[in-house]
Amino acid sequence: MDWRACLWGEYRSRRRPAQFSWLGRGAWGPVPIPVLLAAAGFLALDVLLRGTILGRSWYLLGASPLAARAAGVRARRAVWAAYVAAGAFVGMAGLVLTSRVNSGQPNLFPLLPFEAIAACAIGGIPLSGGTGSPFQVLLGVLIIAAMENGLRLLNFASDVQLLFIGALTVGAVLLQTKWSRVVAGGRHVVERMSRSLRKAPLSVATRQGGR
Repeated sequence: MDWRACLWGEYRSRRRPAQFSWLGRGAWGPVPIPVLLAAAGFLALDVLLRGTILGRSWYLLGASPLAARAAGVRARRAVWAAYVAAGAFVGMAGLVLTSRVNSGQPNLFPLLPFEAIAACAIGGIPLSGGTGSPFQVLLGVLIIAAMENGLRLLNFASDVQLLFIGALTVGAVLLQTKWSRVVAGGRHVVERMSRSLRKAPLSVATRQGGR
């Protein structure tokens, strides 16, 4: 085997076990194995984010790294653990894709990182971090998949499909930015009203005492 074929070209292994094809093309009853793996990954990530201290520290680091450090979160260890978890999920996805196409390619599906970011934005997860759930990512994935299938049925070119996904992503980000500003403005108004209500009894009592 030429090492250059593994780095820059396509490599097909003839000594591939049968179980490896089952990982990407097999099924457990009517449900494909990749769907089961994706469902298990979503559930595991949801439990990790909501039910563990490490997951809550990720949320805190995404919202405010300074606040996370002030609260005693070990930022370096938490970030390292986040990269390890992301690498595990990406490695599993790479195994499934390699099993489906029956070959190892370094440039296999180069647009998947863009579609992953688009799925997060379309699902309602702010790119600034701090909030979100795996099920919001699942919603974004379903929206992108439905849109791509519809555009393919209408015989749109792949470039046009990317243009639609990009436009939808930009629209989602702009909508999130606008909504965050509205929420921040509403909180500011509520704080001002609460401060004025707190000062009102004091002013009334002062006037009565003066009389």
